[in-house]
Amino acid sequence: MLWRAIPPDHPQERMEKVFCGNYNMLIQRSLMRELGVGERAFYLENLQRLGHVFSCDVLINLSDYAASTSVAPATTFTCLTVGYFRWGCFVLQKT
Repeated sequence: MLWRAIPPDHPQERMEKVFCGNYNMLIQRSLMRELGVGERAFYLENLQRLGHVFSCDVLINLSDYAASTSVAPATTFTCLTVGYFRWGCFVLQKT
């Protein structure tokens, strides 16, 4: 599967899923509120199974989702990352 980065101004309603770190649900709900999306938008399946595995969370979650779901070309995903004192975001689109 190939992906390409797309501009961050991509319309929110066109995002298939949001992938972020496997933090507790209190943090997940705070992120949902900030982004203005519901729980369905977030990939939460690995929260209990894996917990937080540091910088690998987003990539593992994206990989597991793509392996378990038929992802059509042009499907877009928001990926949120966090590190010490830094936050990041990138948007991927399946080619």
